[in-house]
Amino acid sequence: MPMTGSRVQPGFAASAVPARYLWLLADHLVSLGHAVEQPLVAAGLSVAQLSHPAARIDRQQLSKALQQLAAATGRTDLGFELGMQLNLGLADELGQLFLSAPTHAAGLAYASRYLPLMTPSYRLHIERTAEGLHATAEPTRPLPYDVAVMGLEVVLAATYRFAVFISQSSSFPVTVSVSWPAPPHAHRYRELKGVQLRFGRGDRPRLHLLIPTELAERPLPMANHLAARDLEEACERRLRQLSQGQSWTEWVITMLRDVEDRFPTQAELAAQMGISPRTLARALLAEGREYRELAQDLRHAQARQLLRGTALSLAEIAHRLGYSDAANFSRAFRRVEALSPGQFRSAAKAAAAHSSALLRPRGGKMPRTTGDSHEPG
Repeated sequence: MPMTGSRVQPGFAASAVPARYLWLLADHLVSLGHAVEQPLVAAGLSVAQLSHPAARIDRQQLSKALQQLAAATGRTDLGFELGMQLNLGLADELGQLFLSAPTHAAGLAYASRYLPLMTPSYRLHIERTAEGLHATAEPTRPLPYDVAVMGLEVVLAATYRFAVFISQSSSFPVTVSVSWPAPPHAHRYRELKGVQLRFGRGDRPRLHLLIPTELAERPLPMANHLAARDLEEACERRLRQLSQGQSWTEWVITMLRDVEDRFPTQAELAAQMGISPRTLARALLAEGREYRELAQDLRHAQARQLLRGTALSLAEIAHRLGYSDAANFSRAFRRVEALSPGQFRSAAKAAAAHSSALLRPRGGKMPRTTGDSHEPG
């Protein structure tokens, strides 16, 4: 049952993921003879913490833990390995919903809608064309490149495992295009029976699956429409529970704050939540805000920070903030600030130099504190 109306809260699973997925990987590495305690401690985590059924960890901790584990084990295939270890039982109601899906197309639609329950760091977009069903996975926010690819390998391997299991077949004949070049563990991709793989198909971390229409719409043997309806409602409740206490304004600001290169549109953010752009607009309006206003305010604040604190050229700042060129950036900045970016940067430098001069001790000596000595009377 889709969410509607301004009473809906954002799925602010946006800052955390279930710890059990990292625990599964750590436990598997231990079974292979690897030591995982130190890498986890370096990421501010522990095995005991991860093993708690309800534990969640933020994405920064997850990224650091994955990098530490990769460095400690010397393995480049941790994402692929985790995806191959995942099973539908770990996904609770969402896993049961996949099992009850009538077709692969329906299962991917569920995954697109409820992926935040498993990971808020990635989104899945579904599109139908004459070629078949297209499923594209990519990060929802900036991530270290190696971590982003690792996560997409989890998505790929897990999708393959789930598809083979729910269809009770031995292969999944689809075409997969990934943005990254063939990794050192490329031979492991041969474990994905029936998959035609293409490496190096893009510059940003992205995974694309093309599923033939006949396969996408083929009835699945464990389909259960009544169970799927109840499980979909349960997944909706979990999305709402994860978002309690968070406003739509806070969610939008959080989603925009870390973005580089291009701010997502209101429609793109709404799609991440499985709601319409109009529903998101009404939810923000109920809180007295508008998406365009939030995006403009945040983009201008970032522009001020980059002009004041970096030596980036105006063209580089314009690109980072998503403007088409430096001229458009300058016009937008002047409308708000009444100064050009160059004038603002010069004024900021002058103010910083003035403050530094005021703080600099006369004669190049540091003043003595009152308790260090006593002046003669």
